Amino acid sequence: MCFPNVGGGGLQSTPRSAWARPWLGRTSALQEAATSREGAAGPAGEGVQGSGRLRMEFFRRLWNYWNQIDGQVLLLLRPQNPRTQWQILSVFLLPKKVPLEVVMAKHPNSVYIETASECKLIKGESYTVDCLEGCKIQPQRAEFSLGCGPNYHPTFEIFLPYMLEEIYIMIRDQKDADVWMRRVVLTGETSHREQEPLSTE
Repeated sequence: MCFPNVGGGGLQSTPRSAWARPWLGRTSALQEAATSREGAAGPAGEGVQGSGRLRMEFFRRLWNYWNQIDGQVLLLLRPQNPRTQWQILSVFLLPKKVPLEVVMAKHPNSVYIETASECKLIKGESYTVDCLEGCKIQPQRAEFSLGCGPNYHPTFEIFLPYMLEEIYIMIRDQKDADVWMRRVVLTGETSHREQEPLSTE
C-alpha cells in the first residue's frame, strides 16, 4: 500500500514501510527501555533479598544470644561387660548449675570421667555427638532442654569396643559447628582424670 507524498516534484507514492519506520524506531526504543528497567530491577531485587537474609541472620543470632546458657558435658562410663564385648559411655548435656553429685546419685554403678566440661548450650537447639571410635551412638540427634531432672537420663549413649583405651568426642550444634571437643582416656586407675582438650585448629 502506498501513501501520497506531497513535495516539490508532485505527487509521489511512499511505501508504507517507510511511513511506519519512525514508529518502529520508537517501539524499539520503548522495548530497550523496558529491558533495561528489568535488568536494573534484577540486582535490586537480589539486594532486597540479601538484606532480608542479613536481617534474619541478625535476629537468629540475637535469639541464640538471649537463649544461650552456661552448660556442661558430663561423661559417665558404665561397668564393662565382657560377655557382650561392649562398654557404654553416657553423655549428659546439662545446665552448669546441676551438681555432679546429684547426677552421680542416679547412676551409682557408673564411673565419672573428669574432664573440662564447660560449654555454651542453647535452649531448644538440637545437638549431635560424634565419636570416631564409637560403634553406635543413640539417639542420632537430641534437643537440649532445661527440664533434665529429677531422673537425669543420659542425653546420648556411645557404644564402645570392650577395653578401649581412649576416644575423641565432639558435640555439634544443628548447624554442624563444634561446641565441645575432648580427648578422653578410659583405662587405668588414674585414667578418669587424664584428658586433653582437642585443638580447634
